[in-house]
This record gives sequence, structure tokens and C-alpha cells, in this order.
Amino acid sequence: MATFELSSLVGCSSNKQKIEQTIANYIQTNIHGGCEGLNFSMVIMDVRYCTVADSIRNLIEDAKEEIESAIQATENKLHHWQVKMKQSDFATKVESEKRKDSYQRKIDSDKCRIKLLRKTDPARIALCDGINPDTLLAIYVTCHYGVEVQCYGTFQEKTETFILTPDGKSVIGQK
Repeated sequence: MATFELSSLVGCSSNKQKIEQTIANYIQTNIHGGCEGLNFSMVIMDVRYCTVADSIRNLIEDAKEEIESAIQATENKLHHWQVKMKQSDFATKVESEKRKDSYQRKIDSDKCRIKLLRKTDPARIALCDGINPDTLLAIYVTCHYGVEVQCYGTFQEKTETFILTPDGKSVIGQK
């Protein structure tokens, strides 16, 4: 995700004001239930754009981690079956052969899974054909704000990241 200076990303003060107003309205309406008598102050600390390219990059990194985790888990299972195979010393030869056949099938299956996982290309998982990689998906705004609820006599200070729509007109979530 690209990080820019606030002035270069937000552009002119009207965009900054729009973002501040969107977040202020969200906090005062959704977090504090539209309570009357709020003293509210906010400082924007960081603004980042998230584009399709950023999202694809994150998906690829996540996929790589999941593939490596699956390979590790399968290698652990494979080792378990190989140990069992070596330790199989059962009462009768017929029973021992059945166990060894079962273990061998599991070993073969795990080896095949590891081979397939190693061939998996995470970049193909996150293909977004026909979508401009520079398309803006969301704006992440980290800000520090303070709210004093006069009717309760409480003061609350927080630093949070809000996720806004690409036009900056709505908050779609918090991180």
C-alpha cells in the first residue's frame, strides 16, 4: 500500500476537509450513537491509497504464506507416516503387510501433495484480468481523535485507522 505525504495525497484542503468530515460524522454517529453535546477534535496522522495492484500484492504474499504452511504441515505428516512405517512390527506378517501398504499409500499421497504445492504459482491465484492495477479500492486514514461526551462527563482519546470509499465520502470499516 502506498504511503504519501498528507498534502500530496489529499491534494487540496477541500479533500482533506471532506475526509475529516466523513470520519468525524462516522465517529459521532456510529460510535457514539449521535449523542448530543460532543466536543470532538481530530488530527489526521497518515493517509494511504489501496489500489488493485496493492491488493493483488497482498493476496500473493498471503497465498505464499499459506502454501508454505501447507507444505510444512504435509511434510510433518509425511515424516510421521515414514516413522510409523519403520516402526511397524506387528504380531503377524499379514497384518504387518496391510499396515505397511496403508502407510505407503499415505506417504505417496503426501509426497504428491507436496509436489503439487511446490508447483503452485501464487501469482496465478490473484489474477484480475481486465482491471486497471491503478484503480483505487479504498483510502486508509489513520487519525488520532478525542471525544468529550458532555452528558456523561467522559473523555475518550483513540488512534484508529478508518477505511473509506475511494471518493472519501463514506467509512466502510475500521482496522
